[in-house]
Amino acid sequence: MRELELWAAVLQGQLTATELSWGGASCASAEHRRFAHYRQALETVAEADEADLVAAVLRDQDATMADSAVGSHLDRRPAD
Repeated sequence: MRELELWAAVLQGQLTATELSWGGASCASAEHRRFAHYRQALETVAEADEADLVAAVLRDQDATMADSAVGSHLDRRPAD
């Protein structure tokens, strides 16, 4: 399954972010990879899908990492 299809599955509730397999990497490495993927996804998400993606990220079992990814995304957004 390609990366975009994986994120679509997360957004549709068919897969949780923590169920994504990152090639058997260690927990720390897997968390860093999820963080990088979250940041990339948040940078490129369409405005209409942003809230759903943020909610999916915040469901990650590593709440500190998820909060950091979402917080840095919100800090980079232009003010309305």
